[in-house]
Amino acid sequence: EEPSGASGAALTFTVEYVHELSVSRLAVYGLGAVVFAYAGPLANSLAFRLTAGSCGCIVMSAILVLYVVWRHVPYKKSMVGVVALTGTSAAVLWKLVSAVHSGVFRGVGGF
Repeated sequence: EEPSGASGAALTFTVEYVHELSVSRLAVYGLGAVVFAYAGPLANSLAFRLTAGSCGCIVMSAILVLYVVWRHVPYKKSMVGVVALTGTSAAVLWKLVSAVHSGVFRGVGGF
């Protein structure tokens, strides 16, 4: 006995291979190659280590906030974008304000 809605016809599929250059992947590959080429000097650079650590902390904090919001807040789809934009922006603004207030940027760019 056949399942409901099933006929004896065989299904056919068409598979196409589309060869396109992905500019974003090429850019990430190029950036990775540059960072790999300059790994030694970058590892000894205090500015690079602090910048990379701060950016990593901000990104991981945004991901954590998005995860918590996704798990516990109703109307998730509309809230995720708002939290992603405002949460990350607030974190970046807080870092900038605290850096300017502590004098890190004193004499650089008019701060």
